[in-house]
Amino acid sequence: KNLNLPDVALKRVSYWQNNARNGVIRRFVYDLKSKFDGQIMIMVSTLVHAIELHKMLPWFKVAYYGRNDTKALTGKLKNVDLSQYKMNAKQLDIMRKAFAKGTLKYLICTKVMKQGVNFPHLQVLIRADGDVSAVEGIQIPGRLSRLDEDKRYAYLIDVADTFSPWAHGRAQARQKLYQEQQWQQISYQSLIDELGSTKGNSEETDGTVHQ
Repeated sequence: KNLNLPDVALKRVSYWQNNARNGVIRRFVYDLKSKFDGQIMIMVSTLVHAIELHKMLPWFKVAYYGRNDTKALTGKLKNVDLSQYKMNAKQLDIMRKAFAKGTLKYLICTKVMKQGVNFPHLQVLIRADGDVSAVEGIQIPGRLSRLDEDKRYAYLIDVADTFSPWAHGRAQARQKLYQEQQWQQISYQSLIDELGSTKGNSEETDGTVHQ
């Protein structure tokens, strides 16, 4: 990658519209669904990224609100009906409540869901955003923090991004934040195996997976 590009351009080519990286996340989801029928949340930082992932995972719902105006995306995304992504505050609140209740299982969201919400049934969160903010490094994994009788495990999946020094350095910075929070790092295969065998297991563990 050209490290002389502006930061926004680097994020666009490295994360938001990186078909190879988004394809890896798609495969994560298909692997997870083969073993696990619980809720999955994918966190992104822009509506563009949410739409690119939604094209690959069309049964997910997309939640966003704020400065991301669908009109501003006209011409930037080819062959996409942007009208389906229009959302007001009331619609976002309905979606948030459905996910908290567990009636909505699959969600791609911008960071409108990073704080001030409680998702007691959420067990798997995929961080696709690639950001390195220390605050978000706490807030985003915090969506998984509530454990109860029906949820003994919580898994955070992040991406190592070894395709470029710039992206890999950011991934390593996120990993350091997880280590400071004392997440246990496991392999991706271990995650898949554990999700296939957690029912009835009373041991409490948190897992951070970097792939």
